[in-house]
Amino acid sequence: MPPKSPPWTRDETILALDLYYRMGRRVPNPGDLPVIQVSRYLNQLPIHDLSVRASNFRNPSGVVLKIANLRAFDKSTSSVGMSGGSRLDREIYEEFEDRPDRVAKAAQEVLRRYGLVGRPAITDEPHRAAEPLSPYRTRFDRYALHLSLEQDMNVNAARRYQARSLTCEACGFDFGHMYGARGEGYIQYHHRTPLTDLDTGRRPSPDDLHLICANCHAMLHAGDRPITVEELRTIVRERQRSTIRDLASRLNDPEP
Repeated sequence: MPPKSPPWTRDETILALDLYYRMGRRVPNPGDLPVIQVSRYLNQLPIHDLSVRASNFRNPSGVVLKIANLRAFDKSTSSVGMSGGSRLDREIYEEFEDRPDRVAKAAQEVLRRYGLVGRPAITDEPHRAAEPLSPYRTRFDRYALHLSLEQDMNVNAARRYQARSLTCEACGFDFGHMYGARGEGYIQYHHRTPLTDLDTGRRPSPDDLHLICANCHAMLHAGDRPITVEELRTIVRERQRSTIRDLASRLNDPEP
């Protein structure tokens, strides 16, 4: 893995400048959800091959640094930005100077061109997700609601950002370890709060989500009733112990 990532391209810089305007012409914090979302988009863009990306490629801190570089060209602010802005930064800032509507359209075009839909929404509560949808009543529709809440991009990004690793919380499976670069960074999400509790309209937070592999996710919803990740973890561990006992028994008492 290279120690340094490739320079920012025009399309990437447009996404950063759009975020700068949407954040009210201020340098945000790496933990702000809009920053995390732009970092996520930048990592999804197929502009740079994985082989040339450093471990910190376009992470939230890098997005903030790019915004600070762009701010250096903003004559309307009293504070000074970073002095490390590139020639491309200057060209793009001057092209869209004081035209947030134009840079917003350009950012949308970038996302459309690469198959990414919509832009991250700004929220006053950086660690909260959008209001959940109206509760469904049938068993099938409740599961559909459950999945739609798990797919909320804001809360998922925040949960990933605060996680130490992306291993399954039930069985310990690691997609990156098993599948290499193809599985790196992949994980599914499971909402720990029962859907019946969402009728109150409580807004889910990153702490409401479990990181879960696809097999365990299916098992959480199998059977007559959903079970908790803790219950499934107990089942997994008991099966593992049982397998070890069986193996030990065969080693100690081999068949003739």
